[in-house]
Amino acid sequence: PIEKVPNLSPNRTKFTSFSTTKKAKMATTALARGILSKSAIRLVSPSKYRAAFTPVLASAHLRFFSSYPSHEVVGMPSLSPTMESGSISSWNVSEGESFGAGDVLCEVETDKASMAFEAQDEGVVAKILASAGLDDIPCGHPIMV
Repeated sequence: PIEKVPNLSPNRTKFTSFSTTKKAKMATTALARGILSKSAIRLVSPSKYRAAFTPVLASAHLRFFSSYPSHEVVGMPSLSPTMESGSISSWNVSEGESFGAGDVLCEVETDKASMAFEAQDEGVVAKILASAGLDDIPCGHPIMV
């Protein structure tokens, strides 16, 4: 059965024989097609209006990355008040390895001493950005994710 789609122009909008649900569905379809009218916008709830204009790929993109945990970039720590740069002598964790609060992540050498860099929270090492033996890494420069 073919149903007659009402004219959604601003001047002539008639929904006489349709239910409210049918009105909202037809208005949403009209909005998705780009036919904008004041009466069609009034019939559609805000969530349906947003859904009509949400790009399909954007919603798929959000669903794809929603399973990943949030990432935090860790910078070179300033382990003393006078420290401006340092080097990583060795890593005690590897990529993909989990760690807990208080675990030693790496050994940091400065011009004065060698100190352990301990984790403040638990987490997982996603990527090591600064390899061991790299000299003069400035404080705050990303070393791992």
